[in-house]
Amino acid sequence: MRAGERSRGRLLRPLSLTALLLCSTLVACGGSDAEPPAPAPRVSDAEQAAATVRRQMQAVARGDGATACGLFSARALEQVEAQVSRRAGGIGCATAVEQGAGGLAGDVRAALRRPAITRVAVHGNRATVEVRLPPGLVARRTARLPLRRTGAGWQVDGLPPL
Repeated sequence: MRAGERSRGRLLRPLSLTALLLCSTLVACGGSDAEPPAPAPRVSDAEQAAATVRRQMQAVARGDGATACGLFSARALEQVEAQVSRRAGGIGCATAVEQGAGGLAGDVRAALRRPAITRVAVHGNRATVEVRLPPGLVARRTARLPLRRTGAGWQVDGLPPL
């Protein structure tokens, strides 16, 4: 580095530091007469539980087994994998979703993409989400899914009787 460049570098550093301090002061103090941003609206427990069921059903429609199975609690995942083992051998939840999605009729897949949630009841860390099932998926028209709130958010905590 030449002498002129060194002196410019020394001069720029204090200016950069001053600019940084000035900018951070303006940001911290508001810097303008504009209203502060409104806080994000709080999403209710019922909306969060319903969103979990929606995400899971949409993942099934896409054949995204990792996402669909990741929304089960450990207890529900054990139930699912026990049923899968009885029906298809030890392929696991994610593989079962991926393989099963390929056989879904178009109207069933479309209904899973837009699940019709008819009722949500929340009691503390437990919830029940009632969803209307598409015709052709199962014999029953509605399912009541139990959910449990954990540190990771709401998880489907069991299988509905179908």
